[in-house]
Amino acid sequence: MQNKVLASGLKKIKTLQEKGNVFQSSSFKPDELTQLKKAGFLHEIIRGWYYLGSPSDNNHETTMWYANFWEFVAKYLTKRFKKGYSLNPEVSLALHTGDTVVPKQIAIITKSGTASVIVLPHGISMTIYADKKNFPSQTVEVKGLQAQTLDLALCKSGPQYWQRHQTEIEIALSKITNLTDLTRILMQEDRMESAAGRIVGGLRFIGRDKDAEMIKRTVELTSGKVLQASNPFEVEAKRLVFSKSKSTASLRIEAMWYVWRDKVYKIGKNLSRGIADALNVGKEMESVRKRDTYHSLSIEGYRVTDELIERVSTGKWDPSENEKDSKSRDALAARGYYEAFEAVKHTIVDVIANHKNTATEVESSHQEWFFALFGPSARAGLFQAEQLAGYRNSQVYLRGSDHVPLAKEELMDAMETYFELLKQENDPFVCAVLGHHLFGFIHPYMDGNGRMARFIMNTFLITGGFSWAVIEVETRATYMEALEQASVHNNIESFARFILEILERGNVK
Repeated sequence: MQNKVLASGLKKIKTLQEKGNVFQSSSFKPDELTQLKKAGFLHEIIRGWYYLGSPSDNNHETTMWYANFWEFVAKYLTKRFKKGYSLNPEVSLALHTGDTVVPKQIAIITKSGTASVIVLPHGISMTIYADKKNFPSQTVEVKGLQAQTLDLALCKSGPQYWQRHQTEIEIALSKITNLTDLTRILMQEDRMESAAGRIVGGLRFIGRDKDAEMIKRTVELTSGKVLQASNPFEVEAKRLVFSKSKSTASLRIEAMWYVWRDKVYKIGKNLSRGIADALNVGKEMESVRKRDTYHSLSIEGYRVTDELIERVSTGKWDPSENEKDSKSRDALAARGYYEAFEAVKHTIVDVIANHKNTATEVESSHQEWFFALFGPSARAGLFQAEQLAGYRNSQVYLRGSDHVPLAKEELMDAMETYFELLKQENDPFVCAVLGHHLFGFIHPYMDGNGRMARFIMNTFLITGGFSWAVIEVETRATYMEALEQASVHNNIESFARFILEILERGNVK
């Protein structure tokens, strides 16, 4: 009886999923709801609201909650207020600028009602308050949510937000194309002198001097006062090269690079390195292959043994004759890693021998590496062959991370900017560290992003005269935390020092 009830509930979920993964309890019969919760398919958000989970998730798992967070907020607020609400300026800016981190607190302004604080899973809260007088004059729908327009949110956001979230502000200022709307808000809204000063200073900061002067003159002419404008940020160096044609994703990747580049360079500038030698690099890579295969695959959760690596490396792995080889997930992963390692080695030798630009060759070769990595699994039917063509065509989420990778629509622009930045950089340690992290941040593939990021990192290290850096499975927790610190807390130093320590230990010598 319980199985029939559960099956009935799952059929309803299948139908409801056409409109998302967040459901109200009223969509199910009481016994269906009980069985779906008990089996782990539904996880409670607040009373009467659930998101779709997996029976393998536990109460501390954040992945699916973060994946469905904005969908819940949109559905919950629409249910309560229809369109009579708005996100506050700061949250509106985060959505407009493509911030990938789920905020711990969000504030909602409504036209009527009483103030309340709603406690959500995993330390997130939502504050709702009525303020009819200051309800935003302009709203727009972003990801199903009523947000303040980009222009209004820029004008209404406070000086502390500008200092703490410089990247978001620079992206927002770069995205403003119609200065008429922005200027009109500054002239018509009350108490906009300080906001006008910040915006003029910010536009100057990113190189939009003419636009800044136009706004300054217009505001001064209207108010009859001299506008005080200065750099609104805590740093002097700009992070973005202004371009109206760049997408939000491209601007974010570029901003992260320019924020972090000098920090990474300073950490690695005293690291000793030799001269890359095409004759010996193949031998060096062969000496590290076995160790690297074991640790890289183990980090990703594969069960790899020395015997398996040996069979794959010596050609004794034979899926045509051995059924175990043809169906073993671990064996297929090991064979794929072997083939990908060979492809990476070929690229590295070619770069060194023919004095080619490493970044240019990584750009042209990385898809070939990916083919090799999952070719055996695709041939065995354990990996969808169409996923080998280009980048992913659906959303992906990172287990245990507060960071949600870029949407599929943003991948091409982000990857183009990623390779442009790598090609412009001369320091191999910077390319290795930022090349690894930003590849994982973008997450262009459904699977294999960690292995690909480590291949990219080591290609820059080897061609730059450093040793191959093996990230050991025993350090996985430290490694993943360092990447999380960069993605969520804007701290790249931990990851740069992590890689530095590996190279200083000379773990492949």
